[in-house]
Amino acid sequence: MAYIRRRKLASGNVRWQVIWDVEEIAPGGGPNSQARQRDSAMFDSQREAKEKLAAILNSRPKRTGQFRVLTDNFLAHYEKLVEKGERERSTIRQLKQHINLHILPDSSFAVLKCSDIGTPEVQLFLDRLIDRVSPAMSSKIRNTLSRVFSHGARRGFVSSNPVQYTQIERRVRPDAGEPEHFELPAKEDLKALLAAAKLFDNTGRATAVVRLLMFCGLRISEVRGLWHQACPSTGPTPQVRVVQRADRFDAIGPVKGAASRRTIDLGEETARAIAAWQTNNQVDSLLLFPNDEGNVWSYGNFWHRFWVPLMNAAKLVTDEPASRTVREWSEAQADFWQPRFGPHTLRHVYASLQIEQGVSPKRLQKLMGHATLKLTLDTYGHLWPDESADKTRARDVEKALGA
Repeated sequence: MAYIRRRKLASGNVRWQVIWDVEEIAPGGGPNSQARQRDSAMFDSQREAKEKLAAILNSRPKRTGQFRVLTDNFLAHYEKLVEKGERERSTIRQLKQHINLHILPDSSFAVLKCSDIGTPEVQLFLDRLIDRVSPAMSSKIRNTLSRVFSHGARRGFVSSNPVQYTQIERRVRPDAGEPEHFELPAKEDLKALLAAAKLFDNTGRATAVVRLLMFCGLRISEVRGLWHQACPSTGPTPQVRVVQRADRFDAIGPVKGAASRRTIDLGEETARAIAAWQTNNQVDSLLLFPNDEGNVWSYGNFWHRFWVPLMNAAKLVTDEPASRTVREWSEAQADFWQPRFGPHTLRHVYASLQIEQGVSPKRLQKLMGHATLKLTLDTYGHLWPDESADKTRARDVEKALGA
C-alpha cells in the first residue's frame, strides 16, 4: 500500500508525505519472519509527492508478468537472505534445483501469467509432475512452489497462494507389505564394521566416528561439526552435546533446528573410544574430527578417503566398483568397491537399537533431534512391537484390573 498524506507542521508550513509499505526480515529469522513495515519521504510540493508515489507504484511487480519473473524475484530475494545469514546456502541450492530442474521445464506452466495461475493450474502441474518423479520428491517440489507463491503474495505478484488446496495424488495405492524406505544392516555386519574400525588406524579415529554414528544417532554433519568441549568423555555421566554442524559447504553453523540441540549419554565403550582419539589426535584444532590442517573435515574427504576404504576393510560392499574419484584418491585404487550402505544408515541403526530397548516414541524423538513426533513415527513406527505384542498387552491390561 502507498499513499500521500498532507502534513501541517508546527511552523505552519505544509508538507506532503509519501508513505509506502516495505517488507523486512523480523528478528529471529525463520520461514515466517517477514514483517510488514513502512517507509516514508517528505516533499515541499504535492507534485513532487505524486511523482514519488508514481515511481513506487510503477516499480511494484505486475500480476500480468510470467511465472518465470516471480521465480527470479524469489531466488534473488533468497540470495539476499543468505548473504545476511538469515538462511543457509544448502537450502537455496535445493530451491534452485526444484525450480530449475522440475518446475520451469514444465513449459505450459512456466509461461503462464501470474494472474492466470490458480489452484486448478497448480494441480494440473502437480498431476504431470507425479508422472515424472517420486511421490516424496513431488511433495518437496510442491513445498518449494508454495514458498514461491507465498513470497509472490507478499510482493504483489499474486493475490493469494494457489498451492494451498492442491494435493499430491498418487497413481497407485501403496501395498501394505511394501518395503520400507531404508533397510537395516544385519547385526553381524555391524559387528564386522566395528571390528574393522578398530584395525583401520592406530589413532582410534575410526572407532570413535563409527560409535558416535551407531550408538548416538548423530548425523554425519553433526559429527563433522563437533567441538572437543562438546564431547566430555570422562566423569560420572559422559555425554555428547549436539549444538552445531558442518554443512555441505564445510561451514560451521547451528544445527537444523531447536529440536536438534540435544545431549546424549555415552556408553562406556564409546566414551573410551572418544577419549582415546582425543589423546592420540595430533592436529591442533577445536574440532573433534578436523582434517589434517585443523579445519572442517569435508564430506567428500570423509566419503572418499574414510568411509569407502573402511567399508571395504569390513567387506561390506556391493559388486559395483567404487567411483572414479575414490579410485584416483586412494592407493589401492582398483580394489575398492561401492559400500553397501552410507553413514546415515547408522543413524537408523541407533533408532532401532533404542526401540529394541523399549524406548518410547516421544523419547526417541528427543534423542534423534526430530522436530515433530510425526516424523519419528513416520520413519520408525514400523520398528515398534508387532500386532501379536499388542494383543498380548491388551490381555495383560485386562488382567491388571481383574476384568
